[in-house]
Amino acid sequence: ANRTLSKAESLAAELGAEAHGLDAVPTLLCEADVIVGAVTGPDDLVTAAMMEAAGPAAGGCR
Repeated sequence: ANRTLSKAESLAAELGAEAHGLDAVPTLLCEADVIVGAVTGPDDLVTAAMMEAAGPAAGGCR
């Protein structure tokens, strides 16, 4: 996932992966085995609330 979908698509094409915009991150958390993120700004890519909502205790991943 990337804030710029075209950049995500370019990298995904090189790696044989799927591309998504950042708006898809909460949904994608249920499918991820590993999350790697890098930001230069003050905002979190993945918040504690997103992780809690995706976790089994919240019933988020089915």
